[in-house]
Amino acid sequence: MKTLFLLLAFTFCHSAFTQTADTTSVAALQTQTLMHEALKEAERLKLPVSVCILDAGGHLLAFQRMEGAPLSSIVLSQEKAKTACHFQLPSKQLEDWLNSGGQRMLTLPGYLLIEGGIPFFRNGKCVGAIGVSGGSSQQDAQIAQKGISATSLGSK
Repeated sequence: MKTLFLLLAFTFCHSAFTQTADTTSVAALQTQTLMHEALKEAERLKLPVSVCILDAGGHLLAFQRMEGAPLSSIVLSQEKAKTACHFQLPSKQLEDWLNSGGQRMLTLPGYLLIEGGIPFFRNGKCVGAIGVSGGSSQQDAQIAQKGISATSLGSK
């Protein structure tokens, strides 16, 4: 019995460590491209921002705070990305629902219903999100979208 347990445990662990990335993950190169293009757009707009990129589970893939970006932009960019990732919707859409009378949205703990977070998709599946903070909400969304547009990933 002990041998069977060890064999099953080894098989499970071996398969977990030898799996290759599937089409629902974000490649390191795409993450770098997202970040680079978003920061380039922020520089073009002369806006010091923080940019956060999360995977499909809402886990950090990359983060960058530009020199001069407000300290508050650190948390705000992360929360915008998390909101977009978990809902698989741009945070702007959630902000619009709130502004059109969806006051119940305010009872959701841990989400930031402000424009600037955008999920990205591959083959129709959400594979992550980008959140930007430091400019106006519209500027933050513009910067995030610029990053996504530079990759083969799509947005809703």
